[in-house]
Amino acid sequence: MIAKARRNPDIQTTQPGLLLEIGQTPDVGAILLYAGPPLNANNRLELSAALLTSGFGAPVAFAVNNSTGVEHNYTLHYFLTVDGGNDTGWSPITGSEQERIVLVSSQSTETTLLNFSGPVGENVEGTQGTLHVSLIRIDGADLPPADQETVNVDFIAI
Repeated sequence: MIAKARRNPDIQTTQPGLLLEIGQTPDVGAILLYAGPPLNANNRLELSAALLTSGFGAPVAFAVNNSTGVEHNYTLHYFLTVDGGNDTGWSPITGSEQERIVLVSSQSTETTLLNFSGPVGENVEGTQGTLHVSLIRIDGADLPPADQETVNVDFIAI
């Protein structure tokens, strides 16, 4: 099953199939969602170049939805890639990915800010790339690759 955002069908998350019997209520677990501002006309998140290169970075909101009956710790793994290949000074990048544990109460959604940054003090306006965020672990147990959820959000520095 693929869930797509109504306002921007390019934002989507793939959910693994569930084997159910007639009348069985599915336990759908967590759903990872992009929770930031609307994307521009080119389906890109506009990130402030000034924030990206300030030394503090630009926070981007993602949400984890827990529709189970118990509280869980969800581990998000995240990094960015820069179009054109020059990722010097960008963070986190492939090889230095970050992780964030998000505690989500039963039947609720928790939004978390993940920080991305560019080279301090440089002009990065017009730089494009992709933010990659994956749900890789629940309550400390690694999810098999087929069960991991990934959200990719294209960005442009403005």
